[in-house]
Amino acid sequence: MTGETISVVMSAWNGAAYIREAIDTILGQTYAPIELIVVDDGSTDQTNAILREYGDRLRLITQDNKGQSAGLVAGIAVATGQYLAFQDADDTWTLDKLARQYAALADPELDAVFCLSQQFVSPELPDTDAFKVRQPIMAGEVWTCMLIRRTAFDRIGNFNSASKTAFIEWLGRAKQMGFRYKMIDEALHHRRLHASNYGRLFPKERDKSLLAALRLHVVRSRTGRGGGDPSP
Repeated sequence: MTGETISVVMSAWNGAAYIREAIDTILGQTYAPIELIVVDDGSTDQTNAILREYGDRLRLITQDNKGQSAGLVAGIAVATGQYLAFQDADDTWTLDKLARQYAALADPELDAVFCLSQQFVSPELPDTDAFKVRQPIMAGEVWTCMLIRRTAFDRIGNFNSASKTAFIEWLGRAKQMGFRYKMIDEALHHRRLHASNYGRLFPKERDKSLLAALRLHVVRSRTGRGGGDPSP
């Protein structure tokens, strides 16, 4: 399937264990053309070396460690596609994800299309590991499940590069600005559960950022401030 260019942006930090699989499910999409931009956010493992193996099949940006949101903002800044999609370095897509979502965006009234997400336990974890999937299928209102028109993204404004829960804040702002989207009722994104998920390593930081995003959403709801300013 061919059409307008979709820019896929990934921010990676120490993702050597899984990043090949993630990238291969992007480059193997049935949709074309795809512009893949990967920001190496200060990795200290073999992530950068693995990314360089792909040559000109992706655009590599290397920066000091600033966090995932800052990496996505850096990637978005150089993206040239008419559409934006985002992926994590440890997750995978079905190979028809972008084709299905692009087809759904034939509706000119839509800004974006999401899909469901299916969680899976990474194969290297033992069966006795206490880390289990409690909710296999998740609602897909996350950045890794979204395909959005670049014009709509620019109208809403960028992610907060300093936030650990930037998409929650962004989506709240988008909905207040009349964000129009639909959900494909199928899991086209697969979220890997493993020993190094951010929420497992840094639960306090995650919860603190989540509360900050929710407070900001409440303030904006009360004041009627939508705006494109991503700062709290």
